[in-house]
Amino acid sequence: MKKSILLQLNESNFELIKSYSNLLDLKSFKKILSSWDSSFTTSEQKYNKLEPWIQWVSFYSGKNADDHGVFRLGDNNLHSESQFFEKIIQSGIKTGCVSPMNAGNLNENTEFYISDPWSNSIQKGSSLEVKVSESISKLVNENSSGLSFTNLFWFGVGILLKGSFFSNFSTYIYLFFKSLSLSWYRAIFLDFFLANFHLNLHSKYKTTFSSVFLNCSAHIQHHYCLNSKILENKTYKNPNWFISPEHDPLEDVYVIYDKILSKYLNLEDHQIYIVTGLSQRPHNKPVFYWRLKNHHNFIDSLDITYTKIEPRMTRDFLITFNSENDLINAKNILSKIADEDNKKMFAEIDTRLSEKSLFVTLTYDEDIKDKIFSVKGKKMDLTDELVFVSLKNGEHDQKGYVFTNKKGILNFDESSIWKIGDLIRDSIIRESVER
Repeated sequence: MKKSILLQLNESNFELIKSYSNLLDLKSFKKILSSWDSSFTTSEQKYNKLEPWIQWVSFYSGKNADDHGVFRLGDNNLHSESQFFEKIIQSGIKTGCVSPMNAGNLNENTEFYISDPWSNSIQKGSSLEVKVSESISKLVNENSSGLSFTNLFWFGVGILLKGSFFSNFSTYIYLFFKSLSLSWYRAIFLDFFLANFHLNLHSKYKTTFSSVFLNCSAHIQHHYCLNSKILENKTYKNPNWFISPEHDPLEDVYVIYDKILSKYLNLEDHQIYIVTGLSQRPHNKPVFYWRLKNHHNFIDSLDITYTKIEPRMTRDFLITFNSENDLINAKNILSKIADEDNKKMFAEIDTRLSEKSLFVTLTYDEDIKDKIFSVKGKKMDLTDELVFVSLKNGEHDQKGYVFTNKKGILNFDESSIWKIGDLIRDSIIRESVER
């Protein structure tokens, strides 16, 4: 069977990548851009549906957002809309996955399954591989509020034993020392490890098809796009206290992505598919991102009765309740928290009565310094309750990109992300069966 790999380069903007490739002579990107077949993808028209955890489910399921109905990160554990992977597995193809966003619980019939850090899906692999995966999940979710020694220890063990440490020694050391002073290098370090972790598992389990999801390009574009040396006529720039104008994190991530891609381009007899899901365009001005420092302490301080709180990506968290009355009471309290200009702290609260849950997004996007909030009728300073995450520089765009070294399947200029998923899945199955 000819082997296939899906690289999910979440939200990567290949217009920017093309400019950086020419500027920095990024050989892997230049080869992909010049000689691989490519196409654009489109997704939803409404901005609130242009979330990666929604659009990747569209890719997996072959359905648009309204048809698959998965609107929360972690929901696919319940909906089982990951037909992309399931149909490949059902065709008798040995399959493994590393961090596929919102792909659900697919581990039963996979050779290995490393869940994305936000969905609390069940992992599959050796005891060490599962331990490393769990440490990654905790490190990603703890990143804004501090990193525990235990999780760092197991992550370090993973790098040494599963991350091709010695063959990538110089890159790991470079990224480590950079990450001590430049926070965005932590995300780059993680993606570099995940790619090598994936290659290790793909080889160990001899999978015919496997996938890896890389997110640091999306993260860095979101928070540092306005520092790009490529962008011209920027009306707004990031403040110097946030990042020095001499730094360009987009350059940093694309250089490492080029190194990662070189490893995949060197694989013999492999069909490679690169999909971004969607992309990002620069914001008009920086937008503040905040996260609750301690979700349980904050909700407890509001005298809200609940059964469980589960932090999600950056600003989001899920609260479940014993009763509908508790849910309604919590929503009433949270929805009224606002500053003196009546700008709400949690402007997006998704209610699901059947599951007795609230999916809450901390939407407040201004500096909280000297801001007073109304909380249950009292005036409060919430500075100690929130931790600054970053400034947002990029916003989602429905345009996505797809590239492949398999000739002839992308014989069109543009298609929806859900149709592209079906096309790639069928190509993988057909290629394996034919050979």
